[in-house]
Amino acid sequence: MGGRTSGAFFVAAGATIWGTIGVAGKSLFSHGLDPMLVASCRLSVAFLSMLAYVALFRRDLFRVRAADLLLFAGFGVVSVGLYNFFYLTAIHLTTASTAVVLLYTAPFFAVVVSVVLFKERFGPVEVSGLILAVAGTFLCVGGLSVLRGAANPAGILAGLGSGLTYGLFGVFGKRGIERYDYRTVLVYSLGFGAAFLGLWRSPWSVLGGSLPAPVWAALVYLALGPTVASYCLYHVGLEYTGAGRASVISTVEVVVALVLGRFVLGEILSPAQVGGALMVLGGVALIQMRAGDPYGHSGDHPAETGVSL
Repeated sequence: MGGRTSGAFFVAAGATIWGTIGVAGKSLFSHGLDPMLVASCRLSVAFLSMLAYVALFRRDLFRVRAADLLLFAGFGVVSVGLYNFFYLTAIHLTTASTAVVLLYTAPFFAVVVSVVLFKERFGPVEVSGLILAVAGTFLCVGGLSVLRGAANPAGILAGLGSGLTYGLFGVFGKRGIERYDYRTVLVYSLGFGAAFLGLWRSPWSVLGGSLPAPVWAALVYLALGPTVASYCLYHVGLEYTGAGRASVISTVEVVVALVLGRFVLGEILSPAQVGGALMVLGGVALIQMRAGDPYGHSGDHPAETGVSL
């Protein structure tokens, strides 16, 4: 394959794996695990796997400036730890389909933060994209049923929280840690994120129960598949294709999540919700293309482009 073609393949492969998070999460919740425990286990296993890889094969990736450890800590706590908790909570309280669309509000939050804090230009195209994304989100979460109280407000807020915390990584990561290899970003961010969630819910508590083999398999898959493997595939793809193009390609994550939600989890979206999802993706595309890709990828992602963890 040519460079751009192979890059697109790697990005699409990573995004496809990200799209399976909802199914894995729902499976774990059905066995009595709560979102905080699942998030804590996911980050801990992912961190230990990356720690082992770097320690065995690339010890040079451990080297960072002492002053940057605070940045990694902030990214790890907010845009890895809290993001994982919010996203899995949204999946638990709503549907996998709704949660992934709410996650894709990340570029919306990234642009708003960039305008407010960094005084970046905000033109008519960005305004149109934001309006389209907000309107699409309203339709996707149930439209007027939200105003009537028929929807799950906690789940919706958790979904928006995942978009906010995820969007912040793209904004501040782009300005703070571009000098590092993506695997350095991954190991330190996962480490701080896992430590933070471990304070609230120890991942080792799962060892005290008699969980069936499929639960263990789902936990390991969630850590090594949509966390480590997807992140690496996405960044390998970025070596051959630009961040803006990768952002568009990575929206396959939403398609995969919606298809799996329908045919595996039995989730049914109304025509209005499908239209809302398309509006969100359209708004995100407008924002990213016009604003010079301020966020990069927005689904289950750090450093200079933002990648789903």
